[in-house]
Amino acid sequence: MYQPKVDDYVIWTTQLGMVHEGWVYFVSEESQPKRGWVTPQRYITIEVGVKEKSDYKEDNPHRYVHILLCCYESQWSELKFVKKRK
Repeated sequence: MYQPKVDDYVIWTTQLGMVHEGWVYFVSEESQPKRGWVTPQRYITIEVGVKEKSDYKEDNPHRYVHILLCCYESQWSELKFVKKRK
């Protein structure tokens, strides 16, 4: 099975037939189960869009708004790797 990494470009075709594509922005780490707690699922975020902030000021380091989708590990089989960003 494909293991996504940050800066991979992927196409995600969901079970409903929707197609999303973009750069892998974040990959969560595996969590150790803790007694009495629900173990979080692993996931990635896929950046499907970026837009510049309308109220951006020079003293703010965050110039853009990133639009991200969550894709859980159980859905990684629906991902298709396209390319890697340098």
